[in-house]
Amino acid sequence: MNQESDDFLAVRELLTFGNEFCYFVENQSKYEENYRLTFLQRALPALYLKGALLPEVTECDESYMQRYVTEENYEILFNEMREIFGKKDQFHTADEITGDLIKHSLSENLCDLYQDMKDLFMTFSKGYEAGRACTAFYAREWFDKRWGNAIVKALPIIHELMSDSSAGPDLE
Repeated sequence: MNQESDDFLAVRELLTFGNEFCYFVENQSKYEENYRLTFLQRALPALYLKGALLPEVTECDESYMQRYVTEENYEILFNEMREIFGKKDQFHTADEITGDLIKHSLSENLCDLYQDMKDLFMTFSKGYEAGRACTAFYAREWFDKRWGNAIVKALPIIHELMSDSSAGPDLE
């Protein structure tokens, strides 16, 4: 395989996992708590790994990268997820420099990841070569600047929730 094929494969693998994650978020209310937590415990590390393996792409025709998730769609999914997590949605991290506590929302982190994955998947699925290159560019950029860190922050919370709920590994 040549480098271009390897790069294309890395993006396709990310989008395969990303599409499954999007389906999960869009159907989250259909699942029991144990299933939701187990899915997230497994899907988030896989997405992080696939993001870390993305190629560096230096150029992109930005006109091919569009946002498909509307603010309204985002808000619907966010509110649904926030209701599902309830009081467990809010968590805090310490600022590395000042030590101040920073408030976060698990739902916001996951919906931000959803928005990026959905937009990347939709752009890639259009099939244009320039659009696919743009998908690779933004997938890497957004991983570095947004959703990679969101996953790192969400995983300890998911882990804690798994322990609290006695969620098993069963993904029926």
